[in-house]
Amino acid sequence: MAATPEQLAAAVEFLQELPGPWAVGRVTAQRYAPLLVESATAQGWELDDFLAAELTKNPGGAHNPQAALKTRIRDLVRRRRTRTVPAQADPPAHAYAQSPVAEVPPYCRHLDCDEVSRLRSGTDSNGLLQVSPCPECHPSRAGKSHTPV
Repeated sequence: MAATPEQLAAAVEFLQELPGPWAVGRVTAQRYAPLLVESATAQGWELDDFLAAELTKNPGGAHNPQAALKTRIRDLVRRRRTRTVPAQADPPAHAYAQSPVAEVPPYCRHLDCDEVSRLRSGTDSNGLLQVSPCPECHPSRAGKSHTPV
């Protein structure tokens, strides 16, 4: 099934809003958008913070984030595989849509935290860029206590 113009526009916007070195320009976003829509749809993802975190995780091994991004989109895992599920049986694909979702912590407004992806960027002791989930407001913190900033 071909992507709708609305889906492609949303994918272009999503790709351009990825954090730090993962964000792509308009031309690259337009080139990757059909692949992103097809892959995300087939694998049960929405264009949300969870997908952004999946595509930009483990940034240390990516020497060329834009090339790595295309590979990650092309080989996107099923969304339910990124969640903890019982090993004996996979729930039906619609089970997560019906499950209550834990409340996402409020955006922390830290200067190095991206409001959309909730990923923080900084440099390590070698001066290399590091991007990781924000310890205060990333969706993985849902349900955990947080300290307002």
